[in-house]
Amino acid sequence: MLLIILKNLIFNVIILKVISYTLNCKVKFKYILLGSVIGSYRIFIKYIFDIAMLIVTFKSFRSIISYLTILGLYKGINSIPLVLLLYIINTRKKLYYNVIIKYNKKYIIVKGYLDTGNTLQYNNIPIVLINKKYIEINKFFYVPYKTIDNIGLLKVIKPDYIILDGRIVKKVLLGIIENDVDMLLNPNIMEGI
Repeated sequence: MLLIILKNLIFNVIILKVISYTLNCKVKFKYILLGSVIGSYRIFIKYIFDIAMLIVTFKSFRSIISYLTILGLYKGINSIPLVLLLYIINTRKKLYYNVIIKYNKKYIIVKGYLDTGNTLQYNNIPIVLINKKYIEINKFFYVPYKTIDNIGLLKVIKPDYIILDGRIVKKVLLGIIENDVDMLLNPNIMEGI
């Protein structure tokens, strides 16, 4: 019985480390260990302790789904390294992209971050947000926007096109922002990438 609990403890530590890496979430090892100890007793009360383990460690619903996915794969394949590799490959999405913008007969190269919270659109055209330091603004127009805590007007330009991972996107607008980020990509332009 002690050997089974120890095996579960080690397995839980590995899974929690993979989940913290996948979620880009820094978690102190003591919380991973505490969560693993709680999860090791799942023999007695199966999934209740698994969920408690994740709540103690991550305080996130997404981590619960991730853990249950890995657990399901593990029981089906019974190979921890293969399961972890498959999980990382299938769930870790690329977040940064090299973007080339053609605007005003110039090409601008920017590193864009995929921001799933950026759902801005104007006339069904996705708006990508770009730092004003990259763009010489000649012709622009304003688009109304609404966020959780703000309503306002966003200065917008229409580029000739952008190139995102080798794909030309013409149906896009650039919203000019003053921010620490270079570019926030809109997930609506990511189809096919």
